[in-house]
Amino acid sequence: MKAYGIATAVLLNPNYYDDTLQLLDHHQLSVKLLVDPLSPQLHISERENENRTTLELLAARIEQARACGKTIVLTNGVFDLLHAGHIQFLRYAKTLGDLLVVAIDSDESARRLKGRGRPINHERDRMLLIAALDMVDAVLLFEGEALPELIRTLRPHIHVKGGDYGGKPSPVANVLQEIGTKSIVAPLFSNNLHTSQIVERILALTSSKS
Repeated sequence: MKAYGIATAVLLNPNYYDDTLQLLDHHQLSVKLLVDPLSPQLHISERENENRTTLELLAARIEQARACGKTIVLTNGVFDLLHAGHIQFLRYAKTLGDLLVVAIDSDESARRLKGRGRPINHERDRMLLIAALDMVDAVLLFEGEALPELIRTLRPHIHVKGGDYGGKPSPVANVLQEIGTKSIVAPLFSNNLHTSQIVERILALTSSKS
């Protein structure tokens, strides 16, 4: 890479993004690392300039899809312990359009939202689990306060919230109205579950055995 003066490289497996950055740094290679913006395992953090470039690439690909008449759907959440409620919600979100992008709260963001002891699963594990679902087209990581900027960048046609948010004021309502994004609240499914309920059940079973 040094001999040919390579300044930009494409990473085919985004799972090794962080490891590859360390390897490049170890060999003192100043190389911009790119990944496929629509790869399900995409790791994007607003805290890293390299990943901001990747977000811009994702936005460009979304614009291409928009130009082809595709409907872009965006949803966001912690998705800590993946359960049936999550699956039903994401399946519903996918029916609303052609391309489903899922933004996942970082560990720091999830901790602020859910409190001490959360999240249970590391951000990378949560991303891999969501990315493995066939209804999901792209996954990205974000800090909670960056959601308005993220929405402005991607300009989805539809933003979907979980049914448990019905009637609550949306912190991104002004942004959605500003760019003309439709806000939809998913229905509460018959077997609606919450991660907190699963955690409480596990704790109860553990305490009963002790």
